[in-house]
This record gives sequence, structure tokens and C-alpha cells, in this order.
Amino acid sequence: MVAPKPPLTPSLQRIYGVAHFGKSLFWNTSSLIFAFFLTELAGFSPSVMGYVLASSLVFNAFVDLTAGRVLSAYVRTTHSAARAQLLASLFAGFAFITFTATGMVPDSWKVGYAIFSLLLFRLGYSFYDVPQNAFMSLASSTDAERAKLASIRYMAAGTSILFITLIFAPLVRNANADDGAIQFLGIGVFLTFIVILSALLLFLNTRKPRPAPPADKAESSKHAEAALIRTPKRPDIFPLLLGSIFCLSLTASAFTKLEAYFTAYFVKIELTALAFMACVALGKTVSQPLWSRLVEKFGLPSAFQVSILSTFLAAISFLLLAGWEPYGTLLVGVAYGACSGGIFMTLWSLLAKAASARPDHTTRRFGLFTFFSKNAQAASILGLGGALSTFDYTEGLQADKLVWIMSGAPALGTLALLAVSIIIRKST
Repeated sequence: MVAPKPPLTPSLQRIYGVAHFGKSLFWNTSSLIFAFFLTELAGFSPSVMGYVLASSLVFNAFVDLTAGRVLSAYVRTTHSAARAQLLASLFAGFAFITFTATGMVPDSWKVGYAIFSLLLFRLGYSFYDVPQNAFMSLASSTDAERAKLASIRYMAAGTSILFITLIFAPLVRNANADDGAIQFLGIGVFLTFIVILSALLLFLNTRKPRPAPPADKAESSKHAEAALIRTPKRPDIFPLLLGSIFCLSLTASAFTKLEAYFTAYFVKIELTALAFMACVALGKTVSQPLWSRLVEKFGLPSAFQVSILSTFLAAISFLLLAGWEPYGTLLVGVAYGACSGGIFMTLWSLLAKAASARPDHTTRRFGLFTFFSKNAQAASILGLGGALSTFDYTEGLQADKLVWIMSGAPALGTLALLAVSIIIRKST
């Protein structure tokens, strides 16, 4: 029997957002900065960087599967999810700090040290990530609630990127191997403190379960009867969601991973360089209430399709306007962030919907979902590492190729996603 869920209060939504902000500091730093850190501060070649990051992501993906299965017996409520993510945040935080010290290790040890510390971080992050993701399914009961939590997640994630860019933009723009390595370690310690504190806050807030609001018995009976009638007619869209996240992670990662390189080597105006990554994050953040409203009005499948089409247009616009500094560059950065944030928000909402009916399988489904996502990102980073090895991205004219990759990969990905979204819409 499925236990009744506590009400999704505004307070719980805000605190979940804070916890997701903390988790996003780890994930977005790894997505945005790790590649740049390894090549520009730790001295790795692009191909070695690609192999190191890709192998760690594949490892992370398989640990996600394991975490999903192991935690399925323990994570059935919001409180148990919060407890699991707090404990894992301590281990992940220690490993994160260890990895950020890579630039200070002797050259002969750097590659081995980076791989070992990064695998430790990926291990801890999986057991931190899976219950934190599952929380949104365990805490929500309707599509509207799922959309709210997914929207809050991406507002928190966007805010974390803004925070990260404020810290890292000067370091990226004026990369110096010796000083940069020390600064990177210091930032790692600071971010870890925030992460653990945010996880603790969510845990403390779920210690006393809130009573479920009184429900009208006749109304509940009517909804339950209607659900029983509708459920058998609905195919499981979960396999389609796995294909969607694989395609999205494979292609959208190209834009994310190359933002730091674009800022450092393509952008000419200092103000544009300092503001570009922040503008992408700002777009993701401020657009979330609009996507949430779109879900409420037209439903998740329709909002998913709109976000796909708009991201395609934003990717093409980036190709055309990226060099129009400062206004064109920053405007298209905001637009791409806003549109791509809509895809992720609606896709995670659809996942929460697919996972919510089986609390005993919730962590398994989230683990499998991130397994597909991270393997796709591993493939992407391998491709990017190989691509960066074929041209001098630090040279002005050659740096133009960064724009083509950042635009072309997401554009192709959205075309593939559009076909999948049509099937999802017919299945829901």
C-alpha cells in the first residue's frame, strides 16, 4: 500500500529548492568548469581530459544504477530521501575537495590522482543525486505539483550557475596555472560547505512529517475510480523518456561544456566575457515560472514540444548572433538558457510523473534515467575532447569553430527530440 504523501507546502518547495541549489553547485561546476580546469589549469591535453571525464561519467552512470537499486529499499518517503542525500553529501564533498587539489599535485601523479579523486566524487555524487532527484516524485501528487518542483529545481540550478560564474569567471578569463590551482582548491572547500549545509536544511525540515490535509471522501473515491479506469489505457512512457534524456544529454552537453572555452577564447569584449555564462544561467532561472504556467495551461507533453522547438530556434540564433558583441551575444545566451531550461524542466516533470505511481521503484527509475544521461554525456565529452584536439581553439579564427559546435549539436538534438515528443504526446 502506498503511504499518503505530505502536502507540498510553499515552505517545503523553497527548502527543496535550496537543497537542489546546493547539489547543483557540484554538478554545474563539474559540467561547466572541470574540462577547462583540467586543460588550462592542470595542464592536461584535450584528449586526455576527454578520457578522464568520460570514464568518470560512465562510472557515475553505473553507480547510479546501483544506487537506484540499493536505495529502493530505504528511500520511500521525503524524509528517508533527505537523510540519504545528507549522508552522501558528506562523502561527495570530501571527494570534491580532493579533486579540486589536482592542479597542486606533481605532474607525474596528476592523471592518476585526477582519475582516482574524480571516481570517488562520482561515487559519492550518485548516492547524493539519486535520492535528491527522487524527492520530487515522492513529494508530488499531480502534474501541477511536479511542474512546480521541476521549475524550482531549474530556478535553483540556474541560480547556482550564476553563483558559479561570479566565482569562476575571473579565473577562467585570466587563467594562470599556479595561482589558479590554489584558487580552485579554495573555491572547492567553500562550495562544499554550502552543499552540506543545504542538505542538512532539507533533512531537518523533513524530520517531522506533516499531516496530509483532510480530503473529501466522495471526491477522493471519484478520483480513485476515474484513475482506475484511465490507468490501463495509458502506455508507460518511461522508455521514451530514457531515449529523450540520452539524446538531450548527448547534444546539449556540447554547449554547456564549451561555454568556458567560448568565454575565454572567442569573446573579445571583457564585459561580454564576464557576463555571458551568467546570462545563460539567468535565462534558465527567470524563464521557469513561464514554463510552469505553460504546463498548467496546456499540459506537460505540449510544453515539452514548445520547449524543443524554441531551443532549436535559439541554437540557430546562437550561430548567427554569437559574434555580435556585446548585445547579440548576451541576448542569445539568455534565449538559449531560457529555452533549454524548458526542455529539462518538462522532461524531469514527465519523469516524476512516470515514477510516482511506484514508490518502491522510484529510485530505480531515477537511477536508470541518470544512467542514460551520464553515459550520453560521457560520449559527448569524448567527442568534444577529440574535436578540440583537431584545431587551436585559443586562436581567434579557429575559435569560430566553437560556435559551430555549440550551435550545431543542440540543433540536431532538438530535431530528434521533436519526433519522440510527438509519440509521448499521443501516449499521455
